[in-house]
Amino acid sequence: IETPALIVEKSIFEENRRIMQSLLENTSMTLRPHYKSHKCPAIARLQMEKGAAGITCAKLGEALDLCEAGISNIVIANQIVQQEKLPVLAALSTRCRLTVCADHAENVLALERAVAEVDGKLHVLVEYDVGMGRCGVSTAREVLALGKRIEAQPHLVFEGIQAYAG
Repeated sequence: IETPALIVEKSIFEENRRIMQSLLENTSMTLRPHYKSHKCPAIARLQMEKGAAGITCAKLGEALDLCEAGISNIVIANQIVQQEKLPVLAALSTRCRLTVCADHAENVLALERAVAEVDGKLHVLVEYDVGMGRCGVSTAREVLALGKRIEAQPHLVFEGIQAYAG
């Protein structure tokens, strides 16, 4: 077998999927598996068919791949701040239910401008730093202010808070 190659023991995969779904039964939580665990659109589609609410990824390119594969609910668990990527992100927001993170007011305004150009709708999570020092706002006051900034934008939807605990 040529490498890299993804090899999956289907019975174990199905059992793991069943266990995850059972953990969520009778809760308000939903599963959004991370694409980095397999980077395989066919598996992402299978996860959606078996009850995942969406697929999480780390990069805009991965989100594009997922959308091309027919995934309709995608979370990019990072900020997209590069000016050259914003039009691509905005265009993608017209093709699927897309969520992205933000941790700075200027980024929120840049997202709004880009998405307004295509009359799209982009869901935004406020990134909250819970002590890892990676990214995100660091106080509840900043979370609230950024959430209000997002809510004030006509093409953005405040989706909630994301935190990474490592």
